[in-house]
Amino acid sequence: MTDPWSIPAQVARVEEISALGALEPDTVAPDLQSLLELAVQFCGVSSAAVNIVTEDSQHQIAVVGVEATVCTSAESMCAVVLDQPTLSVGNTVEDPRFATNPFVDGRRDELRFYASTPLISSRGVVIGRFCIFDTEPRTLTGDQEDALEVLAARGMDLLELRRRTRDLEASNARLSDFASQVGHDLSSPLAAMLLYLELAQEQPEVVAGSALHGMLSRTAAMTRRMGMQIEGILRSAHQEVPVDLQQVDLGDVVDFVLVDLAAAIAGSAAEVTRGDLPVLRADPEQVYSLMLNLVSNALKFTRPGVPAQVHVTAVLEAATPGDPEGADGVWVVDVTDEGRGVPEADRQRVFARYTRGHEQDTVGHGIGLATARGIAEAHGGTLTLHPRDTGTLMRLRLPA
Repeated sequence: MTDPWSIPAQVARVEEISALGALEPDTVAPDLQSLLELAVQFCGVSSAAVNIVTEDSQHQIAVVGVEATVCTSAESMCAVVLDQPTLSVGNTVEDPRFATNPFVDGRRDELRFYASTPLISSRGVVIGRFCIFDTEPRTLTGDQEDALEVLAARGMDLLELRRRTRDLEASNARLSDFASQVGHDLSSPLAAMLLYLELAQEQPEVVAGSALHGMLSRTAAMTRRMGMQIEGILRSAHQEVPVDLQQVDLGDVVDFVLVDLAAAIAGSAAEVTRGDLPVLRADPEQVYSLMLNLVSNALKFTRPGVPAQVHVTAVLEAATPGDPEGADGVWVVDVTDEGRGVPEADRQRVFARYTRGHEQDTVGHGIGLATARGIAEAHGGTLTLHPRDTGTLMRLRLPA
């Protein structure tokens, strides 16, 4: 067994305590205190503590029945048995490990009963002990010792949750910085591209109405839409993502999507059609991104040797009394395809960010449907997946 007081073990313990944020004041302490209260009641003792032991001191980060203190490792009872399994000492004055301890001999307290179990992190590092104590000798039953171990494990879960929360916050910060940097780096060359396209359209040899002029116009329009998406990335990176509600012609939005996907549609011999689509109150940039994701997703997941067939339709569903989605009814927008469909086991999972279906041979990163659902919900709507005999139906519901 590794000596918990060897230099490597002390370094590992201090690093783990820091990674868990175990000594930082926050909202975990009340939850730990609740676990200690259960231990006190179930074991019939007067006091309990969660003790974190560093290389030179012991910190009581949660207590019941006593005032929280910091003492040296030399004074700590938990430090004496730091890496030992669960133990119960019925009378401390009769145990040579504790008889002369200041918490036993009267210098700091006169404890006569002590029991504890180690706090072991998910990385296998002992960071302290979950302990109960009393000024009267006593004996724990087997069930009480088992309960002590269970409560200690739940306490460790709370500390691990804080670690995961801290890691997630750090990851989100890095992602925000990355998105901001990418958006910034792309903005300048994109602006230059748009300038050159506009200058090219004004050249005498590019006659208005010619095929070349039309291609340049479409390319400039796509470049502007890309610029709007980059601006959206920058706002998202800074958590500035309000929904800018305007009157938006969904038919025009889908037409823009089809222009931007023209190369993919032509290259795969796909067919994309749309019916009459409504004018909505929505954020034009976000709804464009939503429809782009839905249509491009439908184009990807085709059956082998069968070109994609995608249809976009909409119907107005009358409002029902008490319907929270919209007093004026709800627009139901369906994007259907004749593709390979989504297995039942994946129908909810595909909406999770960075998650893809069981077919891993298709290009993508697993963020499209998560983004689309987020936009729908930000508009007070929903996005759901429905299986068909052949293919998939993505149903978007937005307030009319």
